Amino acid sequence: MKKILFITSGIGIGGAERQLALLAKEINKRGFYSKILPLSYDPNEENFPDFENLELVDFQIRKNKINLKEYFRLRDFIKKEQPDIIQGWMYAGNIAASVLTLGLKKNIFHSIRASDMDNRRYGKQIKFSKYISKYVKKVILNSQAGYDFHKKIGFEAENMLVIPNGIDTKIFKPDPNLRKKMRNKLGISAHKKVVIFVARLDPMKSHQKVLEIAYRHPDLLFLFVGFRTKNIKAPNNVLKLGLCNEMNSVYNSADIMVHFSNYGEGFPNVIGEAMACGIPVLANDIGDNKHIIGKTGLIETNLQLEKIDKNINILLNISKQIAEKNKIRERIVYNFSVSKMVESYIKLYN
Repeated sequence: MKKILFITSGIGIGGAERQLALLAKEINKRGFYSKILPLSYDPNEENFPDFENLELVDFQIRKNKINLKEYFRLRDFIKKEQPDIIQGWMYAGNIAASVLTLGLKKNIFHSIRASDMDNRRYGKQIKFSKYISKYVKKVILNSQAGYDFHKKIGFEAENMLVIPNGIDTKIFKPDPNLRKKMRNKLGISAHKKVVIFVARLDPMKSHQKVLEIAYRHPDLLFLFVGFRTKNIKAPNNVLKLGLCNEMNSVYNSADIMVHFSNYGEGFPNVIGEAMACGIPVLANDIGDNKHIIGKTGLIETNLQLEKIDKNINILLNISKQIAEKNKIRERIVYNFSVSKMVESYIKLYN
């Protein structure tokens, strides 16, 4: 049985974290034994429940701050564990995977989960990652947009590989009963048109743009879902659900999804999850949105409010026809399944 150690920046709330948990669970079923080492882990903070049944290594590190003593503790742990593979996850995890194993003969992989991230926030990490990525087995990216961006800024193309995210279509699927139950729970009438926007509160996400749209459509109900979205000041036609663990039900309660980001997107899980539930998506042309959605939804190129208004109405009026004709769910099942993602990683590791 091959041992794999995932080193990640954290196990908080985000699509990258969810994909890590999903990958670790699935490879454990296929002849691997995995442990996850988060560089920032506070049991008192809210973390994804997905990690509850996975083996976490808690070194009491807080907010990615590692001093010299902790560095050698972590290094000694790796020496003792003798993992066959060390998989970095996100920039901080990639850097730690390489730095902690200096001089050790280990199979190191990096994983990049974004594209054009904010240089002010991540510039130093990206530059250092570019340098050390030359010395790892492979740099895995979850989007073609991420590949193109990192190639442009100097990462070695021959050492990069795209493995798209996997969407769990056994969990995320159309369900009229869940739609009815969730609408009843939220107090939404059966005939109300509902637009869903799923994103944690972060500068890279375009909450302000979606709020502007909500103000322009008082006849529609908007669901804001994601970490800290309950803190947003919003009009009366916006329901702020915050972090939600019933996402399949929430997706099913909606008629369409809007997904707009300012920068940094690679492969947004939430688009794939909504589509797996048969929900058409209106998104801006960032990351791999266009590739994920294909002809099953609509892509905005400039985010002009008038054009967005028009396209929202188009999707709402023909959402059922789109779902039937263009096979929204089938696009995710055939192209972005969990099994396809996992088999790609296992082939690489072997």
